[in-house]
Formats: sequence, structure tokens, C-alpha cells
Amino acid sequence: MTWRWSWRAATSLLRPSPPARGIAGEGAATACVRASVSVELCETAAMDSNLLFWTAALSNMGMVVVLAAAGVRMRRRNQISRHRRLMQAGSVLVILFLPSYFAKLHFLGRENMDVWSSGAVWVLRFHEVFVLLMLLFGFLALRRGLALARTGNATLDPSDPPAAPERARGHRLAGWMAVGTAVAGLLTACLVLLGMYQRAGLV
Repeated sequence: MTWRWSWRAATSLLRPSPPARGIAGEGAATACVRASVSVELCETAAMDSNLLFWTAALSNMGMVVVLAAAGVRMRRRNQISRHRRLMQAGSVLVILFLPSYFAKLHFLGRENMDVWSSGAVWVLRFHEVFVLLMLLFGFLALRRGLALARTGNATLDPSDPPAAPERARGHRLAGWMAVGTAVAGLLTACLVLLGMYQRAGLV
């Protein structure tokens, strides 16, 4: 009996507890009751944490757009190495956001969409579409850019073979689409976050 009880106790400690859902549902209330904390105080803390996360996410996306714009400028100046570094830095910021988002879902849960207006929900859906398109076109631009790395288009060395015109056009088109959808995603993210601040009574 003793070893069975010890095994159950150990596995229960290793098993992750359900995350508090903040303002998203019953998870917050249950967690607050177990912790002897008022539901209102717990939900307010979760809301503040969500606002902090999305504010940081907006800053991250703004930096992605700044790096992309600087990368485009470097390409126009034929500074290919700087163009590549800036675009890769923006890609790293995007990649780093993904695990942080899943961690946010685990610890803070989703937002309570029941209190959102239909217009706010539509803005969020447009934002999500722009982000998905940014990821798609960004991946295509990065992949095609790597394929051009050893061509004269990237090295600017006359002795290196030029890239096929369709490959160069494909990279340029994917890059412009990635930048355009990133800008659209940033603008819609500003609207989404503004609505969140308004619902929290902060603006």
C-alpha cells in the first residue's frame, strides 16, 4: 500500500495542473477558489497579464516590420549582405513569438470572446489571416532567397552565374507579399489591442 500511494503521489506532482483561464472561462474561478483568492482579483490579474503579453507581442511585430522595411531599403541600395541579415533577424523574431504564444495559451488561456463585439471579432480574424499570410510568404521568400545566395544576384560578383529570372521574380514577389501582410498584420494588431484596452477600461 505504501509504495502504491507514493507512486500515485509522485505522478500527481509530475502531472501538469490545468492552467488558469483568466477571463476565458471556469478555469480561473476554480483556480481562484482553490487558492482562496477572490475570482474578481484573479480574473483582473489574468486580464492584466494578457494585456501585457499582447502589448509585448505588438512591440515584437512592430520591430519585425521595421527590420523588413530596413531590409527592403538595403536591397534597393544593392547591400545584399545587410538585406539578408535584416530579413533573417526579422524571421528570428517571428519564430521566437510562436513558442511564447503557446506558452501564453497554456498559462493564461484564451481571451473571453463573449464580451467582444462582432466588429472586434472580425478585426481579429482579419489580423489572423494577415499573420498566416505573412508566415507563408515569409517562408517562401526565405527559401527562395537561400536558393539565390550563390548567384550573381546576391554576391554581385560578375564571375558568379546569374539567377534564373523567374527565381529572382519569385523571391521578390514573395518578399513584397510578406512585407505587405506584415504591415497589415501590424495595423490590425493595433486595432485589436486598442479594443482590449477599451474593454479593460484603460482608455
